Amino acid sequence: MMDSFESALDQYLTTPGWGQPTEGEESENDE
Repeated sequence: MMDSFESALDQYLTTPGWGQPTEGEESENDE
């Protein structure tokens, strides 16, 4: 199960747009 988590995390980190708020829309909506 840990492999699945690591795989998903890796994909989430490598996915362009994720973790890097280029638009910053969600950040503004958050506050």
